Amino acid sequence: MEGFDMFEEMTRSIQEDAVRFAFNIAINIQPREHKITNESTDGTRPQKVKKASQQATSQKVGRNDPCPCGSGKKYKQCCGK
Repeated sequence: MEGFDMFEEMTRSIQEDAVRFAFNIAINIQPREHKITNESTDGTRPQKVKKASQQATSQKVGRNDPCPCGSGKKYKQCCGK
């Protein structure tokens, strides 16, 4: 009985500590401002890149071929659904 009482006291203590910790967490959310420009960080203009879905439709991909999106899965398990 004494061991059971000690165990119950320990679990109550852990629960109290967890609640106390959760209420003392301070979350700082700072909005990020992003400017949309036509230049990249090095000052050059970015090249247009085809999306994976456009590449898949422009090239004939077999069901058991690797998916062109780069996931490593077979096409039938990834974008072929």
